[in-house]
Amino acid sequence: MELLNMKQELLKYRLEESLSACPDYTKTEIEQIYLSGDARVTHRIRKRCYPDRTVYTETKKIRLDKMSADEREREITGEEYRRLKKDMKPDTRPIKKTRHSFTY
Repeated sequence: MELLNMKQELLKYRLEESLSACPDYTKTEIEQIYLSGDARVTHRIRKRCYPDRTVYTETKKIRLDKMSADEREREITGEEYRRLKKDMKPDTRPIKKTRHSFTY
């Protein structure tokens, strides 16, 4: 198991090293949290860390019927993010992602 982890880390390092040579390469770290609330509403907050700034957003998706939803997103402050984070949906945990963006 330890050898597998070492191989995975090496591949990850080599991938990031290769991608960083691409034009307009950016690596962002994302934390996404689903919040408690109405069953018809998917309510989440997201923190996205860029190399030079952090952007916080709140998204509410209201299911209208089986085929459509009304989705509203707004930028929030770090303080709002920390306050809303306390309402995390029970039995869930933050979702952490790494996004690599580049011009291809």
